[in-house]
Amino acid sequence: MPSKIGSQEMYAMLYTGGKALEQQVSEIDALNVFPVPDGDTGTNMNLSFQSGIQEMESNHSETDTLGSTMGSFARGIMMGARGNSGVILSQLFRGMSQALKGKEVATSEDFALALDKGVEIAYKAVMKPVEGTILTVARESAKAAVRASKRNPSIDEVFKAAIDQAELTLEQTPDMLPVLKEVGVVDAGGKGLIVIYKGMYQALTGEQLTFERKATKQQSTSHEVVASEEFGYCTEFIIQNLTEPVNETFLRSTLSDMGDSLLVVHDEDFVKIHIHTLDPGQVLSHCLQIGSLHRIKIDNMTEQHEHTQANKETSAVVKQSNYSQAHDGQLKPYGIVSVTNGEGIKDIFMSLGANEVVFGGQSMNPSTEDLANAVRKINAETVIILPNNKNIILAAEQVASVVEDKQIIVIPTKTIPEGIAAILSFHEEQDIEDNIDVMKDAAKSVVSGQVTYAIRDTQINGATIKEGDILGILGSEIVVNGTNLVQTTVDLLENMVDKDEHEIITIFTGEEVKQPEIAELQEIIEAKYDDFDIEIKSGLQPTYYFIISVE
Repeated sequence: MPSKIGSQEMYAMLYTGGKALEQQVSEIDALNVFPVPDGDTGTNMNLSFQSGIQEMESNHSETDTLGSTMGSFARGIMMGARGNSGVILSQLFRGMSQALKGKEVATSEDFALALDKGVEIAYKAVMKPVEGTILTVARESAKAAVRASKRNPSIDEVFKAAIDQAELTLEQTPDMLPVLKEVGVVDAGGKGLIVIYKGMYQALTGEQLTFERKATKQQSTSHEVVASEEFGYCTEFIIQNLTEPVNETFLRSTLSDMGDSLLVVHDEDFVKIHIHTLDPGQVLSHCLQIGSLHRIKIDNMTEQHEHTQANKETSAVVKQSNYSQAHDGQLKPYGIVSVTNGEGIKDIFMSLGANEVVFGGQSMNPSTEDLANAVRKINAETVIILPNNKNIILAAEQVASVVEDKQIIVIPTKTIPEGIAAILSFHEEQDIEDNIDVMKDAAKSVVSGQVTYAIRDTQINGATIKEGDILGILGSEIVVNGTNLVQTTVDLLENMVDKDEHEIITIFTGEEVKQPEIAELQEIIEAKYDDFDIEIKSGLQPTYYFIISVE
């Protein structure tokens, strides 16, 4: 068994770990405690991990070291990180990358210390770590790996010790988090991490997928020399619905005549191809004879090379241009990015001063890269991000590490009402410190409610919930459930409103709510809260029938 691993082994391990995760997304999603259609853990972890794989593949070359392979993967997963689980996962692998930076190969001790470094970085990323989560599973797993590395030089034995401990810790998570025990599940994030680790272990021990890299440049064919010199096209795709069993050796031999940097990954129901070629059409036409083509990605490497060279040549000019903008009045002092989940709510945020809106929220958490791209579009020295969802805050906080030419401020708004209250309190003439304080206070002053539906049967907080029930959520707690949309919403409002403290009720209607239901609700609450200012606005948000703000 291996005592060292290099770039090729790690490439295979990460790819196989991602494949294992992709196959068990639904099972991991089903472990989520809340029975609501939210940004599921398995989905977020999978999308984040696949971003890492895509970045690793797009930067793949024959001269890769272990450190450079891990570096590419870590950049990709960080930029693609979605939801709290995806961000924590990205930080685990970011820490591993830091520990392996500059290394050609890793020993079992190096690998164990990399797992441990990942835990250190991930814990730093979370302000209030909670025991019984992915963090606990990762920490105990890394400790076991470090212990094993001191007595065993074999990496597979060290990794096996880490996985065994991870599984043991996962089974203990319900004893650490009461809500897990009540619902009868283990932690979803911890389960996802174990799935990844097991996939990586299978590749390490040769149990599952096999990976083969093309010969080095000294042994390359004339096609490879031409492609290298002229750059050509980086072509990636997946072949599915195979018409007949694939002869992997023959396929490699045929495709190797069409380009270089060839990677063929063959499983029983698909083939994944990566190749640098001058004629992607020829490659695609040949592979169409094998099955249907999916997830086709073709990048012009010549254009990328020229763009990179141009960036290098003009970097000093760009910096000078940015400096000039900041001093000739063109650069704004502030800009605001808001995350929203409905066309109507988007219009409201834009009317209140948001410069960019990123669509996201429950069931569609935006990635760090999505948020970073929105920030880059704003010509301002300081950009404020309003996540408006607790599962997006960590991804937003990562933006500062990838956008270096602006000051990034994250106001940790957890709901749409909190975000609206925060942006309403923003004043451009005030300094940033005052704005931060005022916006945070404004967000905390709002009582937020949401009305959605249950996606499965469960018991939580002492309540029995059936699939399809209407759920009333106050903050992050399910406080009422029923079968009638209007009545459940009225019941939720009773839990939200303090008639001695509040005077304004705002309701944002979702895209699935019918007009008669809106009219019935409005009639009831106007009669019940006749001293209140009541506004009903079209939010057109998915997933949530109503989003409610009480002030």
